[in-house]
Amino acid sequence: MQTIEFSTKPSDKYLFQRMLHVSCQYQSPYCTNYSKKLFSKWKANPNNSSPLSSSLRGYRQVLECSMVGSGGQEAFDFFFAKYQSLDNNDDASSVLKSLACAREPDVIQHLLQKTLQSNSSGGFRKKYGFYVIVFMIHTPLPGFFLPETVWRVKLENW
Repeated sequence: MQTIEFSTKPSDKYLFQRMLHVSCQYQSPYCTNYSKKLFSKWKANPNNSSPLSSSLRGYRQVLECSMVGSGGQEAFDFFFAKYQSLDNNDDASSVLKSLACAREPDVIQHLLQKTLQSNSSGGFRKKYGFYVIVFMIHTPLPGFFLPETVWRVKLENW
């Protein structure tokens, strides 16, 4: 992904984005390893913005989703800290979508618990808890039936 040169044709960029999305969605080792490398670089200097090169900035959401999906609790905590430090709704939405890409059952359970907590208790701002659940339900995870898990946790804590 680092060596790919983009053409200026919108259809080529769209095709690359779709291929990248599918590669990351199905946990291709290439995407997972690349995402882990980017996350390590970002974690080493968390005050910097995303380490994506300018040619990959348009693929931020896909790659950050993969970072959370392949990074376990450590990546979740990193992105959740990013969320807590934001006041811009656009940036918050992007981070929430990334958090919704958690794949490990313990991390998913932790995320769902945070949707039940208030912002002052270490959870999400009231208006964002709902969005996290919607983003989770619309983030396909191979071999994992997420909507059932989301509703089970919600009903257990109603």
